[in-house]
Amino acid sequence: INEPKRIPATVKEDVLRYTLPVSNLPPGSCTFYQPPTDDDVKFARALVCTTLSSHLVTALAWRPDVILIDEAAQASVPETLIPLSLMEGGTSALLAGDPYQLGPRVFSRIAFEHGLGKSMLEHWLEYIKGVDRKVEAENCIDGIATPLCYRLCANYRSHPDVLQLLSRLFYGNAVYSAADVANFMLPEGWRDLCLSLGQTVTAGGGAQLVTPAATPRVCFLGIQGTTSRVGYGDASPSLFNAEEANALVTALVSYLQMEGCDTNSVGVVCTFRKQVQLIRLMLRERGLGAIRVGTISDYQGQEEKVLFVSTVYVSTRRAMRAAGGPPKHAKGGGDADPNHYALEQLMQAPAPELLGSTSAAHAGHHRRFEMSPPPADGTSVFESFLVNPRSFNVVMSRAKALTVVFGHPATLASCGDHWRQLLAFSFDRGWYFGQGYDAMMHLQGGSGSGVVGGGLPQTLGAGYHFDTAVDPPADEYEDDHFNGNAPTARIEL
Repeated sequence: INEPKRIPATVKEDVLRYTLPVSNLPPGSCTFYQPPTDDDVKFARALVCTTLSSHLVTALAWRPDVILIDEAAQASVPETLIPLSLMEGGTSALLAGDPYQLGPRVFSRIAFEHGLGKSMLEHWLEYIKGVDRKVEAENCIDGIATPLCYRLCANYRSHPDVLQLLSRLFYGNAVYSAADVANFMLPEGWRDLCLSLGQTVTAGGGAQLVTPAATPRVCFLGIQGTTSRVGYGDASPSLFNAEEANALVTALVSYLQMEGCDTNSVGVVCTFRKQVQLIRLMLRERGLGAIRVGTISDYQGQEEKVLFVSTVYVSTRRAMRAAGGPPKHAKGGGDADPNHYALEQLMQAPAPELLGSTSAAHAGHHRRFEMSPPPADGTSVFESFLVNPRSFNVVMSRAKALTVVFGHPATLASCGDHWRQLLAFSFDRGWYFGQGYDAMMHLQGGSGSGVVGGGLPQTLGAGYHFDTAVDPPADEYEDDHFNGNAPTARIEL
């Protein structure tokens, strides 16, 4: 079922045969779909539509036996209630989704603060935590008690190494790989290509000392780039990073030149829309316009065999503030390298010192992550996955065989425990390349193992809840010219 105003040409060919016909208007005006009638649906075994388009069914006498809402964790409560309004006695409803990935997009501060930033699925999960087992036993099918929530732990997409960090951080090590080996085969020589790319980025410095223990699956490539803006203020809040875009495209082209690689198995995700546009232009200039490039929200529910990630954002000031201030003078004279200093301090300090101020009202809480609903144009840093662990989870779980992350390590390390865990995870396996490598190695005295010191949590995913009472420091984004009026909130894990 399509909205009547949808143009048929926008519907994919492989589903056209299953869609309702266009309206019977005179030739030349037959452009839009017609609303469904009872005659259209009375013999249908299943109706497929969006949550919003389900309003077209509410006017019919037809009612479903089962209502299945996919990606329910991303739908707002009002969106979910539209199809649920079709329920009658005996109707079953199933909400399927991942509450540890992207939630509803809310553009109103008031709506967000009153709970509309949380999906119906999350409300349901919170409700059943307090449900008595007797109530659950009453929820029977053919006399057999059924649980109110099923947790699916088998992942049929990704290589075990791609899942390992995410399973530990978000799912209590419960998620495991059940994917076909054919899903994640990589070309021979990929490990050597990683080493060469790291040496190219560092321009002769920061040579790789830890040989990859296995084929790299979750790589981090440190880039010393700068963020730029097209326009000023609210007119164009999006950012791009030319150095990072160039490094990513160079690596992508090198990968595609390897035997067995093609554009159908590779994708690019960026945290800012302007970076998406820049990388698209660069790929088109090289005849690679078929490669999918999108933002985080574009990739929700999608997958790629190989995914290249551009984090874009660089803020040495933010990294310095989080690490405890500007670098001190070295005893031997001269200043310590600020990026080197910030990365070392961020990787060593306990988590509460790095993730925002605490107040008396929240003295018992720690491991805070700033999170806000995105602005209307969807391009602000608040939508990026840098400070939002759920967005991080989305991007890092899209790949079947390989994820390659490009970014400024000190900035990312200042954005949350999930980032420091990724830096440590990739470094310990010899999958960290490029800028910042010397600082990571210095933390280990050249040992190349155990980067993360005491204080970093081993999990992020237990019982989070929204808390709108605590705002980030007033100058959190002022130095980097972000909109200080954007609605803010925190997610506590």
